[in-house]
Amino acid sequence: MSEFLDRVFDPDFVEKSRYAELLVQEIPKKYRYDIMVEVFRRKERGIGHKIAIFANELFPKLTTDEKRKFVQVVSEELKNTRESAIVGKTIQILPSGVWSKVEETARLRIENKLITSIRDGKMQSYADQCDDGALGTWALEILDECTLLDDLKKALLNKLDSLDDLQINYVFRFFSPILYRLEGKYKQWFVQSINKGLKNGNYRFYEHITPVVENNKYDWVKNIHEEYKDFTPARDEFNDLPF
Repeated sequence: MSEFLDRVFDPDFVEKSRYAELLVQEIPKKYRYDIMVEVFRRKERGIGHKIAIFANELFPKLTTDEKRKFVQVVSEELKNTRESAIVGKTIQILPSGVWSKVEETARLRIENKLITSIRDGKMQSYADQCDDGALGTWALEILDECTLLDDLKKALLNKLDSLDDLQINYVFRFFSPILYRLEGKYKQWFVQSINKGLKNGNYRFYEHITPVVENNKYDWVKNIHEEYKDFTPARDEFNDLPF
């Protein structure tokens, strides 16, 4: 079994699903579950996106009972861990569809941690990484299975309404695709936030909305045309640069 684990964590692991598929085919059925669990337990030793490729190929090959037992292993860790790195790596490597099978107490606990991180999220406009809120960005990986999705949407929209440029940068940098596809009351809230930002002359709103307006891909765009057309920047757009 160790030889297969060594190949999964090999730095030269080929980042292709076909490579992972071939590797899984070599694993005797009696070892598949044990390897799945060991890969999960050793996840911090490896490169997340490579482990994810392997896990997505191996997990479907497990028996129904083995899948159930693996989900229980994941649930137990998430119910207890306090380490952000473990949370992020776990979400990164979990095969598609597994999050919704994790025990609800574990999901609620972790999703709450992600949303709390999002609420703290800040980012300089010139930076490549956020100042705070890195953990929260992992929420993007579980959106389709997120139990607290409404709370997540509210957290993002409240940040847009905050008038804090660093919070606004964070939201637009990482979560724009979510916001653009909002429906119902959340879409209305989003449009109101955009219009308020444009009326206030906040260039961040104008900058991020411009490609959307030009593409006219979303139906809500028609509700911001007047504010967009009349936009006048209130101050220099680069005033938060460190010089």
